[in-house]
Amino acid sequence: MEKFILLLLGLNLYKGEDGNLDFDYTLNFLKKSIEILKCLFSKDSNMVAIHLTNMYNISAPGFFKNLIFNGGPNINPGIVSIGSEVSLNHHIDNFNASFSHIGIAVERRDIKSECAAALTKLSKKDNNNELSKYDWIIEWINKH
Repeated sequence: MEKFILLLLGLNLYKGEDGNLDFDYTLNFLKKSIEILKCLFSKDSNMVAIHLTNMYNISAPGFFKNLIFNGGPNINPGIVSIGSEVSLNHHIDNFNASFSHIGIAVERRDIKSECAAALTKLSKKDNNNELSKYDWIIEWINKH
């Protein structure tokens, strides 16, 4: 069930007029999903909310990796363009500002780890043209 909810969250991403993702919109969708699941599993309603929150926390670094490399989640690529550290930090800060009050946050070090793995895969394909457009992310990863 949680995979289905996470897929729906990915399909229902909303981009504001400024070109950035509106994480408040996503938060409202997540809250509605939690309420529906609480109704379905009333006996264990708190466990449902905790489990879904934990799943979203676990998937957040991969979500950001996909925003950088695909412009969105695998199910909804190309919705946003993150091509600089400034844009990435803006999205991370907005994500954390929207979700932190319900116990969801993404750490930069976790995103760096996901991105490093993706860059390793790209480098093994020996596609320097593809890899060169991510020089900014390599610099960001190497910052302390």
